[in-house]
Amino acid sequence: MGNLFLSFLGTSEYLPCNYVYKEKKAKDVQFVQEGLLSILLDKFSSGKENRVVIFLTDAAREKNWETRNDDEGLYQRLLKIERNLKIEAVRIPEGNSEKGIWEIFKIVFDQIHDEDGIYLDVTHGFRSLPMLAMVLLNYARFLKGIKVKGIYYGAFESLGAYQVVKNLNLEERNVPIFDLTPFHTLQRWSGAVENFEVFGDTQTISSLLFSKLNQIIKSTDKPDKKAFDEKDFAKGFGKVGNLYSTVRGKQLYKGDEHNRLKQQIEKVSQQKLYNYPLSPLLNRVQEQLSPYKMNSLRNCFLGVGWCLEHGYIQQGITLLQETIISAILDDIGEDWSDESNTKVKIIEKRRLALSGFIKRWNKDGVILGEEREAEYFSVDANTLKEKLQMSAVFEHMAPIYEGLRDHRNNINHAGYLLDIKAGDFSNRLRKAYK
Repeated sequence: MGNLFLSFLGTSEYLPCNYVYKEKKAKDVQFVQEGLLSILLDKFSSGKENRVVIFLTDAAREKNWETRNDDEGLYQRLLKIERNLKIEAVRIPEGNSEKGIWEIFKIVFDQIHDEDGIYLDVTHGFRSLPMLAMVLLNYARFLKGIKVKGIYYGAFESLGAYQVVKNLNLEERNVPIFDLTPFHTLQRWSGAVENFEVFGDTQTISSLLFSKLNQIIKSTDKPDKKAFDEKDFAKGFGKVGNLYSTVRGKQLYKGDEHNRLKQQIEKVSQQKLYNYPLSPLLNRVQEQLSPYKMNSLRNCFLGVGWCLEHGYIQQGITLLQETIISAILDDIGEDWSDESNTKVKIIEKRRLALSGFIKRWNKDGVILGEEREAEYFSVDANTLKEKLQMSAVFEHMAPIYEGLRDHRNNINHAGYLLDIKAGDFSNRLRKAYK
């Protein structure tokens, strides 16, 4: 784990320039790498290994790395910056073919150590190299746990054509260094949005939001209220996602978190965002939230659809069965949940009893089984039987519930009881949900 500066050395003739990044300026340097390193040097930790790896072709090595006659190459110039830097030149192919690009990918990836803090210069090299390097860093972030500290580009062309710049006095050759790190952030956002759309993962997006917003809030004594509004959205977004992954049926029914998130979206939609990639996502989330109402069992059925769409099969089976129980109890006028928590045991036994009734139900009517099971309801056994026989909800949903029973038990017992194939669970849930 250390600091790693990565750069590609080009073959063009480098002119002495002044490189400018924010308030800092590296004066009269020939190579962008030495200018950028001079500016970034205070970011390098003395207690860690600080490496500088310059990737170069044979032509770049001959023309710009090694000292020729009185012209110092990049290597000699880098040595003058800081003796504590470990400097290495690594040969790469030209990269003008797909095979060459993959070779470069492997070479660069192998130079990265686990948990390195990466500073990347994308100023020079074959035009595919900067793009390759940025994609590679995102790949290494997952496999090697790196942190991208900065991505930089020395915009020499902003001064004009090469010959025009060559005719300028040195004090006029002020080359701006652009911070391209937001492009890496955007790449992370792309992955986070894909995780949300495909897998229903809200935590990755929330983490990206928190990371940026915490920096903003800590950087000033009086943070903008908009930062806190955006942070509230991040919290709410994460909470709503957790309702599905942890099968919170009662909270889905209530709709409090969904309603709160709707309000948070309305608020942040009307203001300038600190996280620009969030803007297009807000409408998408708002659309998904719109069918949810307060205190509605339909929310739970919508939740089953959400689980199906995002591969939460175990959660979807559990949620559908338990929502069916709630819907039947609601239809026959029985409490299916206890807000005061004073009748939890009775409600629990009532729900279990109804599950037993469904199991023993046939076309001739409801078989209640033991008389004591009716004690958990507000009516006697005969009245309960009549209510269930007259309930259209029971008639329609009881077979659906029963059709999921073995699959729910099997998935909860890790497949040790019945031999049900993995793909059968999603197929059964999809069929039941229709």
